Amino acid sequence: LLKDVYLRKSYLERQGQQHLFKTKVEIAQEFIETLVENFPSVKENKLTFLFDSWFLAKSIISVLNKHNLKYISRAKSNRIILGLDMSLKEYGSTVLKNSDFKEFKIERNGKLERVFAYRCILPISNLGDVNVCFVKNKLTDPVKAFIVSNNLKLLESELIKHYKERRAIETDYNNTKQY
Repeated sequence: LLKDVYLRKSYLERQGQQHLFKTKVEIAQEFIETLVENFPSVKENKLTFLFDSWFLAKSIISVLNKHNLKYISRAKSNRIILGLDMSLKEYGSTVLKNSDFKEFKIERNGKLERVFAYRCILPISNLGDVNVCFVKNKLTDPVKAFIVSNNLKLLESELIKHYKERRAIETDYNNTKQY
């Protein structure tokens, strides 16, 4: 399915094959299109794509929206909220109060831990209206994560739970690179 592997541009230039260069985002776009073309069940089962902030790019979001697919991703703190002209980080630190956050228990490394979260729908630059979950480790801490989704129905606990599933991807990726 995934016929392209990311190769650094400098490597391809040394091989005289710079014309073959594709960014990670371009490869991801093609991969999503390939999945949809070859596996109708991707759309039928309404799968949710999980990815980190690196892939939260306008072009990938466009492909997912074109096929009416859902995603959950971490967003960088500098993402701009349209109409307010402020970043997610600024919104989390100046607009939200500690009393806005709810406490949730999540499992981490086999133990239950507390997190505090607040969820709302915000218009984010290049994403449109998205479900944004602001997450803190402690109520008095600054926001540590911004989880976004085009599924506007998901609650804070669901967004956090689904995004945590991405951790297994990171573990597998690190093991693959090392071994």
